[in-house]
Amino acid sequence: MVTHMYSDYGATVLFATTTIMCSCRKYESIGILRKHAFKVFDRNDVFILPPRYIMNRWTKYAKRGFCIEKIESENETLKTHAARLSRKATSLALKCSMSKPLLDDLEKALDKLNLEADDSLNKMQENEVPLVSNDPDVFFR
Repeated sequence: MVTHMYSDYGATVLFATTTIMCSCRKYESIGILRKHAFKVFDRNDVFILPPRYIMNRWTKYAKRGFCIEKIESENETLKTHAARLSRKATSLALKCSMSKPLLDDLEKALDKLNLEADDSLNKMQENEVPLVSNDPDVFFR
């Protein structure tokens, strides 16, 4: 048990499960490890914090899988969707930057998707009905 000299709180570590039990119960109630908990890890030569004590909200992946739906125009929704896809593509490119073969595979996949997108856009343009009418009695509203 390690106690802090200015407080009545203490902490004990269980090495079998790398679990820390502290008397203030801040981690169990609100998810905050206090100074005395870190001191116990330090005194017992545990220099890498066990993953169970690293909350997802503290990581760079905190926003992953979290989406807020807002009621917006369809055009704005498409823009935000495109921005989200852009962030995913950038993240993927950074992951693949560790290996030349991975980057080459990613580039081939992106080229293939680009061709498929061009084909889809061409088909959509062919299927569109022209808005111009040859009938002189039709007025535009």
